[in-house]
Order: sequence, then C-alpha cells, then structure tokens
Amino acid sequence: MHKKCHQCGLTTGKQYIRAEGFIFHPACAPKRFKKAAPSPTLTTQADPLFCSVCRGELTGKYLYNHWGETAHPQHQGQKTHPCSTCHRFLSATTQQGLQYGDGRIICGLCQITAVTESESVVPSRQRVLQALKTAGFGYIPDYISITLSDQRRLNQVLKKRDHANSHGLTKTIEKSVNGRVQHREHSIFILYGLPRIVFEGVLAHELLHVWLNEQVNTRERLPREIEGFCNLGTAYIYQQENTPLSHYLLERMHKDTDPVYGEGYRIQHQRLLQMGWDGLRDYMQRPAPFKKALKTVDRWLDRFNL
Repeated sequence: MHKKCHQCGLTTGKQYIRAEGFIFHPACAPKRFKKAAPSPTLTTQADPLFCSVCRGELTGKYLYNHWGETAHPQHQGQKTHPCSTCHRFLSATTQQGLQYGDGRIICGLCQITAVTESESVVPSRQRVLQALKTAGFGYIPDYISITLSDQRRLNQVLKKRDHANSHGLTKTIEKSVNGRVQHREHSIFILYGLPRIVFEGVLAHELLHVWLNEQVNTRERLPREIEGFCNLGTAYIYQQENTPLSHYLLERMHKDTDPVYGEGYRIQHQRLLQMGWDGLRDYMQRPAPFKKALKTVDRWLDRFNL
C-alpha cells in the first residue's frame, strides 16, 4: 500500500522521509520543518531514497533542492554541482547539461532557451522594451548595443565597481558641451548563455539603469535605491512569465540577503505597492531627501550672509 505525505496528502511512492512519526515527500519535509533552501542542502535520512543523478540508493548525508531532487554529495570523486541558474541536479530528468568555458554549469532544461547568439538578443530586447513600456517607461532608447560576455570578461569590469550585478553591466558615456550634457551613449553587457527568462530579467534590470541615467541624478541616490529599483524590472519580467522557473527565481529575489540587491529590492517593492509605478518614478526623479535638506540649509545661510 502506498503511503501518503502528511504535508500535501499525495502518495509518496518508494521515496519518502519519516519524521515525527509521519511520512513526507523529500520535497515536502523541508517545507514542513522550515528548512527549504535555494541551493542544495545536506541532511541525513535512514529511510531509502535514490539519487537523482545516478539512481543509486542514498545512505547517510545527501543533497536536496527546491525541486524535490536528492543526490549523492559526490560522484566518482567529483562534487555534485547543480545548474548555475535553476539549481537542479544534472541528470536524465534535466537532459543532463554542460559546463561553459568560464566554469558555469547549465542543465539541459535551461540550455534549451539559452541566449548564445546575437540573433537571439533582438526578440528578447523587443519583448522587454514592450513590457517596460506597459509599466509606463515610455522612453528607453532601443538602439542600445547589447553584448554577450563570459563571466571572466564581465568580472574584469565589475571588480572596479562596489555594487555590481554579476549577470550584467550598463556603461553610460556622457557627451558634454560647455559643461552641459548634450548626449548619452549606453552599452549593455550581459552574461553569455543565460536561459531566456533570466536573460530578459537581467536586460530589464539594465534597461532601467539606462532610464535612471537619462532621467535621474543617480549621484544623489544610494546604491540600494538604484539597484533595488532596477531589480523591480527583473521581477516584473518574471511575473509576466508565470512558469515554475520564474516563480523560483522570483522567490529567490524576495529572500536575497544581499544588503544592496536583496534589501534594496524589498524596500523598492514595498514602495511600488504603495505608490504604483507612476508614484515610484516620480519619487526617484525628485531630489534625494538629504540633498534637499542641504539645499534648504544653504538657502537659509545665504539669507544671513553666513
């Protein structure tokens, strides 16, 4: 007789976990006991489980992930690595996968839509620009160059920046005449080989950097505000996609512990809920509060010739 999972009520089949006198799916147990993690986590279980990679029985410590997969920590003396994007284990279920030249690992499922050619960039750019236009970002230049780059090349530039997105980069060059900016040239670099949905999320983030550089004095804004605002573009793309992978990526954004990208995103997300896109754009275009306060003090001092 098949056992039923105490968490979801569905039958477990041959693979299950026994805890506190109940039976659980391997994926349901972490939800029950608040131990779910975006990356593989080691645990110990005496009941029979099977490795998603080699199908061998698991004993002692093993890995599990968000997708309910379990695996040996090592295979043939090599550490078991998950997909760099979705964190699934490379197995028959994921159609195996491969390793890029810069060391990143991608599973076969993510590889299906991987953006590896410049021709693939064009339709993605149009989809993202249209999505941002729907959100009210009417003017973002569509002539911006978008270059695919490997991790090593991207890191060479990112090392020069305190707050950098490891998946993308926007470079803006200002052309000035008599000290006044007349024109800006924007270039975007995005990591090669990302699945389409991730590529488009990164592109939305970088295009909002372009919008900020065109519309906002970013020197008056904290990195947390800037990156959190741009991450709203990524989240917006994921919300439009509405797939298991996009839901997983969105959940990771909400749980990100990074003080700039994670906390900044949650702060700006809360503002978006309160103000809407129009209100948030207006907020970002206004002088930052501390700058306004300094200008007020300066005007007050000028009145008294101090």
